[in-house]
Amino acid sequence: MSKRRDIEAVLFDMDGTLIDTEPLFKSVAKKAALKIGYEITDSVYEKWIGLSREDLEKQIISSMGKKFPMETFSKLFAEIWETYTKEKGIKCKNGIKQLVKFLYFSKIPMAVATSTPSTSARRSLKIAGLNNFFTTVIGGDEVKRGKPAPDIYHLAAANLNLKAENCIAIEDSLIGISSAKAAGALSIFVPDSTPPTEKIMAVSDYILPTGKEAGVVIKRILDLTD
Repeated sequence: MSKRRDIEAVLFDMDGTLIDTEPLFKSVAKKAALKIGYEITDSVYEKWIGLSREDLEKQIISSMGKKFPMETFSKLFAEIWETYTKEKGIKCKNGIKQLVKFLYFSKIPMAVATSTPSTSARRSLKIAGLNNFFTTVIGGDEVKRGKPAPDIYHLAAANLNLKAENCIAIEDSLIGISSAKAAGALSIFVPDSTPPTEKIMAVSDYILPTGKEAGVVIKRILDLTD
């Protein structure tokens, strides 16, 4: 497959793929909402996962009601998030740091394509100990259309002087994997909080349980050995 597709690079989603932030996001969102008298249920939060910043704000208002104080909530979320991550850190997903290091020292081009704004993404990657492995980090604030549109993957690949079709893309949500597929990348779905639904299975070239297993497949595709 690697020779037929001429795969040369790996593009990573960040939250829930590289780093284990989704449980933290949910916890922080719930705390911020409680401070202003609202409750976020698990079923409501699930609808927010993987959305672009613009779409996320629309979905929050749709979920919580037009009177929801979005500006105050966003400010509280940012404050709680910054304090928590500064004190507690951010963990990498299972097997991911080993994979990233291996690809880096194997001189395989890599990039991050995340809906998170680029400055915030860099901060999270630094806290997780991954920042130095990525020269290219494309945030959701750098494209007009967020995921599931293919724009962010096209831009990430272009920054590596490649086309998305020559890249592997790793994602953890339907919105993300749809973005990767629309861009023409070879798509690998590694579940985080979202299990592989029928829609996910329809757009994923591979579905693998953890980053460790994804690493085995990626090395095989790139014809690399430890």
